[in-house]
Parts: sequence; structure tokens; C-alpha cells
Amino acid sequence: MKPSGGGMRLAAFAAALLVGAAVAADTPPVASPDPGLLEFLGELAGEDALFIQYTTTREAKRAAKDAVGVPGAAAPEPAAGAVAWETLDAPRQQLLAGQADGWAALPPERQYALADGAQRWLALDGIGRAQANDRWQTWQSLTPGKRERVHKAWARFRELTPEQQQAVRTAFMRFKELPQEERDWLTERWRQMTPDEQVRAVQRRQAPGPQPGAVDNRPCPSCR
Repeated sequence: MKPSGGGMRLAAFAAALLVGAAVAADTPPVASPDPGLLEFLGELAGEDALFIQYTTTREAKRAAKDAVGVPGAAAPEPAAGAVAWETLDAPRQQLLAGQADGWAALPPERQYALADGAQRWLALDGIGRAQANDRWQTWQSLTPGKRERVHKAWARFRELTPEQQQAVRTAFMRFKELPQEERDWLTERWRQMTPDEQVRAVQRRQAPGPQPGAVDNRPCPSCR
């Protein structure tokens, strides 16, 4: 069965981001988190990079547009300012003990990310911590360019209203529920493309569709 264009677009992200299988329920928790993991939790709330990339797709934008709510009306996020070491509670100070001596010299945005990430880590159970670690490993595999695009996509997503954010998450879950055979087919098709063909495929899915009655002559041999 040949999947829809939207499915091809999402499988492209899945292959490019090297997203693995979901964490099993009996996966043991990560005992001592790396500071980089805590920073990742603070910067991106521990979100799956595939999901954040999905928010840039035409399908996600359509879901947000159709949702109840006004764009830009979301509650403002706290500013990522400096965090004094003395203002951290004891559990976070213990978790960040290795950063104590040089804390004052850290950039304000990194102080905020580490402090917020430590708080998120402490609130997670064992399964949540294992999942966070898994997502961080994926994050580390991304190139600097991909990380920058994910950061920008996350900033845009946070500007959506709660209703719009939920609509995008629901649309993403529908993608994840595609039959494994279909997802495998899409991933293999993406891997067989040359880099230029991959770029054209992504651009094709991002560009507005042709008007009713018009002939779509956009070049993209491998994704027709």
C-alpha cells in the first residue's frame, strides 16, 4: 500500500533523526544523569526530537489552524534568566553538585536550563527517566544544523495556544499509530533517495499545494 504524502514527510523525519523503538516498560532508570541530559530537559522539556520536527510539517500546521483557540494567545513562558545557586532547593543542588564551583560563571540561559532540567528530572519516575535518557541520546546524534532547526521549531510550538498544541500532539499520535509495515516502507523509500531528492521531497511537502484544476508540475521524480 502506497502511503499518503504526509506519511512520507513524517517518515523522512523519522529516518533522519534515527528514532528508535519505544522504551520498554521494564527499562531500568538512569541513576546519575549527565549535566547534558539535564540541560536537554530544561531547553526542550525532554520532548522527542521527531515530534518537534513534526510540528513544522503541513499536517501539523493544518491541525493547529483547525484547533479552537487564537494563535499567539498561549500563556507566556518564564524568561530564561540567571538563577542564583542559593535559590536552588537541596535536591537540585545535590543533583547539580558537580556544577557548584563554576555555577556563577555559567551563562544565564544555561543556568536556567540546568535548574529547570533538574526539577523536571526529579519529578520523573524510573520509566520517565529512561525515556528522557533515550531521547537525549537521539538528540546527541543530531548535527548542529539539525539541533538549531529543532530549537527554532520548539520556540514556535510554544507560541501556540494550549488547544493548538494538543491538536498537533493528537495529529502526531495518529502518525505513530501507522502500521509498522507502512512506516518501514516509507523509511526504506527515504533511504533510497539521494540527498538532492530528499531535499526536494521535503520542500514539496512544505510548499502550498496546487490550486483546484491546476496541473502540478513541480519536479520531484522519486516522490510522485
